[in-house]
Amino acid sequence: MSKNNRLTLKLHDITPNQLPMARLVEYLSVLSGLYGYVENVHFESIEEGSTLLNSYTSNSSVHYDVIKRTKEQISNNSPLHQKLVKLITTDRTIAEIISSEGIVIGTIRPELTSEIITIRKRSSVQGRLYKIGGKDEIIPVKLEGANKETLNCEATSNLAVKLSHYLFKYIRVTGNSEWIKKDGIWKLKKLTIEDFIELQDINLGQALQKISKDAGNNWDEIDDAYEVLEKLRSIN
Repeated sequence: MSKNNRLTLKLHDITPNQLPMARLVEYLSVLSGLYGYVENVHFESIEEGSTLLNSYTSNSSVHYDVIKRTKEQISNNSPLHQKLVKLITTDRTIAEIISSEGIVIGTIRPELTSEIITIRKRSSVQGRLYKIGGKDEIIPVKLEGANKETLNCEATSNLAVKLSHYLFKYIRVTGNSEWIKKDGIWKLKKLTIEDFIELQDINLGQALQKISKDAGNNWDEIDDAYEVLEKLRSIN
């Protein structure tokens, strides 16, 4: 590997310990498609400071082809560029793709909209269970998300008793939910818990180490980032 052939996605104002592991997988998946040349582009490392996702190409000729392709994808607002825009919009950041020569290949900016959208769907969220309380039949439940945000949930009294055994532990909850989108940002309004599982408390470095041992390591073929994360967290 030559650092002269490096490509870096810089996420401003996000440190690695603020980047959920599932989100890392999503970024790598989009980058793999954006860069192309999947046999010649490899994930290298993640650096501190603002989050820097480093990749490198196996030779110089491919390196410049990747740069050309990436510029075209961004300038043409390709579906892959749109996916990257959605990720950084949700994460409230601005991203830059930078070559090893220090040249900014492209800047990806979040969507801006004043439209408020509400949807209801079955979904899953995860975080640290820190509060269960209430005297009614439906009990408020609160999780702390990866970015320290509060995830408001609720459960029946019977399920709340089971959840109480996992207080201050990391769990994933599943159920019918309501989401609100404002200024391009989706936020959970409420999730009614129907099921839950406990998660291992592993950091990003440990997850990366496990991911790197995956023989396939085909980021562009990943359909469900949370499925990958669940598999990683089930490894003892």
